[in-house]
Amino acid sequence: MKTATVWRALCACSLLFTATSVSRAAAITTAAQWDSAMVGYYGANFVPVKSQNYLPDQDTFAWTGFMWIEAYVAMAQCTGDAKYMATSKEIIDYEISKRDDKRFTTLTPEYWTAPTYYLYYNGVPAKGWRRLGGNGLGEISQLIDGRICESIILWCELARRGFPQYASAVTGYLPLVKETLDMHLPSLKDIQTTQLIPSGHYYTHTLAAKAFRYWRDETTGGAPASPTPVTWSGITPMNHNCTFARAMLGYDSLTGTTTYKTNIQGIINYYLNSLDSTRPTIAVWQYAPLDNLAANHNKLEDVNHAAVTLSLIEEAYRIGGYGITTSHVSRLVQTFNLFYNPTAKDVDNFIDGSGTVQGSGPQTASIGTKSWLWLSQFDPTIATKVRATYNQYFTVNNSAQALSAWANLFYWDSLIAGTAAFDDTSIAATRPLYNDTVNRLLYPYSVQTTSTEVTTGSPPEGTKHTRIDYTITSPTGSASTVYSLSPAEDILVWGGIKITYKNSGPAAWSLLLMDGTTAMTATLPAQATYATRTLRWSDFTNTAAVNKSAITKLRISTTGSPVGSTGQFFFDDVKLIP
Repeated sequence: MKTATVWRALCACSLLFTATSVSRAAAITTAAQWDSAMVGYYGANFVPVKSQNYLPDQDTFAWTGFMWIEAYVAMAQCTGDAKYMATSKEIIDYEISKRDDKRFTTLTPEYWTAPTYYLYYNGVPAKGWRRLGGNGLGEISQLIDGRICESIILWCELARRGFPQYASAVTGYLPLVKETLDMHLPSLKDIQTTQLIPSGHYYTHTLAAKAFRYWRDETTGGAPASPTPVTWSGITPMNHNCTFARAMLGYDSLTGTTTYKTNIQGIINYYLNSLDSTRPTIAVWQYAPLDNLAANHNKLEDVNHAAVTLSLIEEAYRIGGYGITTSHVSRLVQTFNLFYNPTAKDVDNFIDGSGTVQGSGPQTASIGTKSWLWLSQFDPTIATKVRATYNQYFTVNNSAQALSAWANLFYWDSLIAGTAAFDDTSIAATRPLYNDTVNRLLYPYSVQTTSTEVTTGSPPEGTKHTRIDYTITSPTGSASTVYSLSPAEDILVWGGIKITYKNSGPAAWSLLLMDGTTAMTATLPAQATYATRTLRWSDFTNTAAVNKSAITKLRISTTGSPVGSTGQFFFDDVKLIP
């Protein structure tokens, strides 16, 4: 019932790696060289995927599309040049135009496997990208939709960080991504502790985990009796789950929500439960830990597909709070050094160093993905090894995989050297201004208030918070505390501020950010119990008049309260957010 799907998933990456002999045979170490290689291989004004008229029906659409977008994002990260963002945006716009619900009015031929709704309502195009299965009929899968959504998210994350001219594009893309993600969520199921672990596989039911199941298909199941979602019992491979979860993770980060947090954690736990506990110094897992299909039985994860999985694991580490620790990263570093062959400068097929030596094939080429190169910040020899491999095997290669790797290498070499335009900070990274370990709110200056750091009263973050006591004695009814920020904060690189607070007494309050002479102001509505409020810069007034690159003061104030009014304002966990 899923043989065609699995076969295509296994073969997808290798089908994309093709080399063309042309008159280019030099290592790429600069942006100019990368640009020149692209023109030499493909000509001027080339837009990958779009210029090639690729369609989702073939694997090249999703897989090379991801590789090209990763390449252009890496070049933009390294140089700060918006031209790379512009080209990759063209790829994204083309891909979105080919989503089934935008490409077709009535779908033909019908899907053979897809979310059940689209099997029941034959001809209705899905909010995803079909590919043609081995039987010639269309299939909608978490893998392909995850790959495309993840690549869109990667672009949006960098756009949000450093290319404000694309703010409206990010705003437009995110609801489209959410439509695709939500379409597949009914196939994400809890992994029960009674779940059968195939013979010879390693998996422990330590953490509460989730994984996608294959959508019910019509090959053996026939047409569904209703549109109610139905899945088979088979659990999809690890990389299918992780690319989809990485898209969910990026969506939450970009929207400042926890829409998918529980689902993301469940899939991360699926990975953690799948690590071979008998080899605690390296990270080894199987391609499909809980799938008993013959094609996946006792199959270790290969180096190429592991790169797909690692994108989620590494971003979860960067954000924190998902259970991925420095120890897990260290195990991945050791895994790389285990499967890499320093003499031949190639890799073994599987991540535990087993399998056949790969030479110049796609497994070896895959170490140039961002996911594997990301580890070079913990072991700089990894970047050195990858460059040595590419210098030896891939100086003449026009594949998306190779050219993406050259771009990634250029970025990571530049990052290690300190010359990259953007560091590798996660879009979900925050800048704390006040919590248990950080206090940037210094030297309080109080008007009809007192500011005191206290450990009583159930602080929501850690063990301490700040209490402002106020007594109104002035006819103006105002009271405030002003905190100094030294050095000044550049809030242009951030999207807003979060503050957790509560207050008693009659007054609503205001939060002001000041450049020394001018203030931008947002309202803090009264709330009797602790709750977190997110304030985007658009929630503030007078933002245009403020020098947002040099904020020197944060002020919490109230006005208009009657003389004699008293009360308290508590706050905790104040931070700048993307």
